This record gives sequence, C-alpha cells and structure tokens, in this order.
Amino acid sequence: MFVSLDEMPEYSKVWLFPCSRKLTQEEISEVEKDVQQFVESWQSHGQKVTGSACICENQIICLIADDVSVGIGGCSLDSSTRVIKAIEEKLNIRCFERSLLLVQVENGVLATDFREIGKLIDQDVINEDSKIFNLLILTLQELREPWIKIKESAYSRFLPQKQKG
Repeated sequence: MFVSLDEMPEYSKVWLFPCSRKLTQEEISEVEKDVQQFVESWQSHGQKVTGSACICENQIICLIADDVSVGIGGCSLDSSTRVIKAIEEKLNIRCFERSLLLVQVENGVLATDFREIGKLIDQDVINEDSKIFNLLILTLQELREPWIKIKESAYSRFLPQKQKG
C-alpha cells in the first residue's frame, strides 16, 4: 500500500538506488509512477507492505517500507530489484552503481566515483569537510538528513593521508 512519505514511521527501512546520471523531469515522473505502482501492490509473505518512495537530488531512487509491521523477505526484495532493473532498461541508466558518490560542490551536486575523492581534493574541487549524500543510510530518519562530511563517513579512508612534517 503506497502512502505519502510524511505518513511513514521514522524507523522505516530505506533502500537507495543511485542512478548513473541525473534524471530529467519527464523521467522523474515516469520513475515515480512506476515505483508508486510497484509499492501499491508490494507484498511480503502474502501481506501488503506499507511503503513510499521518493527521488533525491534527481538521481537517487528511494524505496521506503515499514518493515516492522510486515517483515520484508527475500522474495519481496527480489521484486523491488526487478522494478528497478526495468527502470534501468526503460531509461537506459544504471541504478546499481555502488561506486557512485554525490558530493556537494560550489555550484550544485557532483556525481563521481568514490575512488576519485583524493584526486578531487588535489584539484581543490572538494575537501575533507565537503558533504556527501550518505548512500549507506538504513532508515527514513537518516534519509531526512542524508548529507555528511566526507571525513565523518565510511569514505574517509579514501582521503589523502596528511604528510607529517
């Protein structure tokens, strides 16, 4: 059963699917329609899942489910993956880019491979205090404030090591 994001409990489980490029407004409308249709009929163990969805930064598809009321099992996760894979095919994008990182920069949001952090710092595009969209979040509460500093994230290990003088 699809409900608005505001109706979802803060503990709701979140799955993030970062897209390989920003989506156009037309594509966002298509994705929202497809995902809403999926969530409307989403079931786990024969019970309707209460869920929602949103698109963050025009590039991250977010599926949200109340996994306490109805436990989300393997088959129901597989069905969500099939929907995202269908979106990939329809829009000619990739949504399982685990190396994708969104970084706040002066003029917006930069999508990059997380292994490029050191290079971007060397080029003065970002620094260790730059904020990234935390793609490792698990709950709706975390999704409400997804930006964290690189140095406070799991990606901090990709920061260049400071030279000791």
